[in-house]
Amino acid sequence: MGDFSLPKSSILINSKEFKQALFKGKRCDSSMFGCSIYKTCCNTSRLGVNVSKKVGNAVVRNRVKRITREWFRLNRAHFSFTVDLVFLFRKKMNNQDIKCLSTEMGSHFTKYLVD
Repeated sequence: MGDFSLPKSSILINSKEFKQALFKGKRCDSSMFGCSIYKTCCNTSRLGVNVSKKVGNAVVRNRVKRITREWFRLNRAHFSFTVDLVFLFRKKMNNQDIKCLSTEMGSHFTKYLVD
């Protein structure tokens, strides 16, 4: 797949690294989500996503995760430094919120991550 894939090395899987990025990173909040941005010296930026059951049923939660991963995959090349991003979704989302999610992410993080 090349540049169009998201390798496993770009996902935060280790619980210790996930918590480190969550608690030591710079906290940014939006109306739809909370995010922690933690600068690292790794070779690649990595993503962690946590979606609460309060967001909706399994279909909604998985859709939110897919949209978040897709946004990260498309934008990680534009980050000015390597980071660990942890997204926390806690509030109930309707279809309109889900459709606007990637736009909200892009506008919210431009000042933090992009040159």
